[in-house]
Parts: sequence; structure tokens; C-alpha cells
Amino acid sequence: MIPIYYINLDTRKDREKFMRQQFEEIELHAERVPAISSEDIEAIRANWKIFPEHMSMAEVACTLSHVKAWESLLMSGAPAALILEDDAVLSPDLSRLLSWELYERYFPSIIKFETFRKTIRMGSSKLISKKYSMGRLLSNHEGTAAYIIERNYAKKCIELSKINIDIADTFLFQNSQSKIKNTKIFQLTPAPCIQVTRLSHFGETSLIESDIATARDNRRAAGVGKSVFIPGRSTNPWNRRISLLQYYFLDPLAAFYPKIEVPFSEDTENQAPST
Repeated sequence: MIPIYYINLDTRKDREKFMRQQFEEIELHAERVPAISSEDIEAIRANWKIFPEHMSMAEVACTLSHVKAWESLLMSGAPAALILEDDAVLSPDLSRLLSWELYERYFPSIIKFETFRKTIRMGSSKLISKKYSMGRLLSNHEGTAAYIIERNYAKKCIELSKINIDIADTFLFQNSQSKIKNTKIFQLTPAPCIQVTRLSHFGETSLIESDIATARDNRRAAGVGKSVFIPGRSTNPWNRRISLLQYYFLDPLAAFYPKIEVPFSEDTENQAPST
């Protein structure tokens, strides 16, 4: 079984408790990665040659916290690891999906374990079990709350982050594909993880409060970063076209695969996925 690392700010004891309760319920061991805070970034900003002005301090801290989790993977010696953010809701099936032998023959760089409940395109399905399959991700799918990352790919991402840092999901699912050769990103379906904000039955809870969302809203209110060109982001129509082209290079049939919405596994019956 591959290791699990979950990213958690020291100030978010509520989320740490939430994650620990889930791990206990599904009998999994996970290692906490203390997240980098906005205050940490403010302290070291003066030492950076180029600061990513299109990102808030919280967004920079989030990306660097993921880098910190990848470094933990490299130190572990494991072939891959599951990286979680501390607002991920976990399926009881998770323990059956953490054997690297299930995936290694497909040479994945990343396997996305969460859904944003948005329409995406996937390549042909590869059956993992009676309930789960995975396909090459051929469109943007936001979120970095749950994904498996392969060891060598994590090392390359760490090196890339030193010269080209970006918002975590843009960095992983767009920039890395264009800048790291032979990148293969897959989507697991149904998804065994989902962010708590995507589940209506949680209602009003402190878990939904996001430091990154708050910082982003404050920047928008202040008019900061609105005119910045961000490679790979959908705010620019040319970026969208370039983003689509990169998927066609991955698979010339990308435009012909049907659009689907990846369900959360606990929304579905225990049925075999279509192939």
C-alpha cells in the first residue's frame, strides 16, 4: 500500500480532527504534512527574485505545501503516494485503491482521485476493479484535494516549481503537461474523494471556510491581479484554445470522446463502470 500524506495548517485543528476521524473509520494510516502559511510566504518573499504576482500569498502557500508533500514522498522511498488536502471527504473504498500494482502498468504520472462535479473528457477506460475504472484526462479538471503522484514525476514537479510556480491545480494539470515530457494524467471514476464544499448535506460548517478563497476574494475586491496574463487559465480565450490543443497532442481523438461528469463513488451503486 502506498503512503498517504494530508496537508493541514497548524491553525486548522478542526480540519485535522475531521481527517483523523475519517482515517480511523476506514482504518488507514496517514501522515500529516504541516502546511505552509501565508505568513511564512510573507517572511521569505523579499528573498525571491521573481514573485508570482497573479497569486495570493495563500495560493503560493498552498502550492508550496503540495511541494512539501512531494518531498515527503521522495524521502519515503515509496513508488507513489496519495496526497490529500484537509477538506477531502473519503470513500470507505479508499483502502482498496492504494495498491500501486493496480496502476503501474499504465505508467501514470498522476491519478486524480477527486471530482469537482464538472463535465470533463476522458480517454478510453481501463478497468481497475468491478466498480472503478480510469481514463486519460483530456480536459481541465480543477482541484488538488486528492491525487496519486508517481515518485519520479514528483521529483520533476519539485524542480519545475523552482522556476515556474503557479496555482496548485493549474501547475499540476496544465503547466506540467506542457513542460514535463511524457506526462500521463488519469482520472479515476467514480471518484473516491470529493471536497466537503461539493457535498450539500454538510450544510453550514467551519470546514467549508477556506483561507485561499478568502484571500482570493479580498484580492478581487481590491482589484489586484485582474489584468495579469496567466498561462493555461481559462480567463483568456487564446489560453483556452492553447489548452485544448495540448490535449489533442496527447490524443488526436480527444474531441470525439463524450463529455462526462465524474460522480463521487458514494453517489453510485456498486456497478461495473462502462469500458
